[in-house]
Amino acid sequence: MTTTTGNKQSISWHKRQEERKKMESIKLLEREIKDQQEQEQKLKIEKIKARKLKIKENERLEKLKLKISLKKLMRIKKREGRTKKISG
Repeated sequence: MTTTTGNKQSISWHKRQEERKKMESIKLLEREIKDQQEQEQKLKIEKIKARKLKIKENERLEKLKLKISLKKLMRIKKREGRTKKISG
């Protein structure tokens, strides 16, 4: 009797072990998929941040360029005023 019950227990135990292994492999795959999705999301966020930073930098350079061109224009007008005063 002990051999039959022991045999039944070992069979059910082996089934449980197989189920555990299957569940562990499934969980491992789920973790890998989740990690991959998180990496893709982080990469996407980094790309967006880089693009926004580039846009801000371009806007800053445009403002600086405009400011410099205004200063240059003021210098030219100032010089014209001086020459007109001297010649006129």
